[in-house]
Amino acid sequence: MKIFFLWFIFILTLVTFQVSFFDILFPWAILPVWVFSFVLIWSLFLPFPQVFFQVIPTAVLFDIFSFGVPGVFSLYAICLVYMTSFLSRRVSIEYNVIGIVFSLLFSFFALIGYQLFSFLFSVAGSSSMSFFFSFVFSRDVFFSWFLCVPIFFVVSWIHSRFDRYSTSLSQNEFSKIK
Repeated sequence: MKIFFLWFIFILTLVTFQVSFFDILFPWAILPVWVFSFVLIWSLFLPFPQVFFQVIPTAVLFDIFSFGVPGVFSLYAICLVYMTSFLSRRVSIEYNVIGIVFSLLFSFFALIGYQLFSFLFSVAGSSSMSFFFSFVFSRDVFFSWFLCVPIFFVVSWIHSRFDRYSTSLSQNEFSKIK
């Protein structure tokens, strides 16, 4: 039970930090960078069933707290987790230089995919293709990706520490049961 509440507090803190602090500090970021990075890290390093039950509450809480179209980030996060889990198991990503470059390239294409996904579900989805290319390939997308690169490494470090702590906590709780 402690682990459930620990994960819930962690996800709530993550979403609150993204919505109330980071979006105000970087208003040109077109993507929830912290939440997006955690979804990518979870899907790259954890198996699909475990990630699925961490991403659903995160995405739903973000959709509730954010001011965007409700459900778009949740639906995209589920698709992203499924696709990332599928590709990472087929490619066998290891955490070395090639794996890091592959992960960063995947984050860039996932960012472009999020822009495409939000374009298709927005009111502007019925507009012309020139608006689509100006929407997807704007300078804010590239600035968001360059912002996503250092955050990706910070999130990776935070995830490894938190995962180690929750694993040790669960082992301690399990060892007390006799």
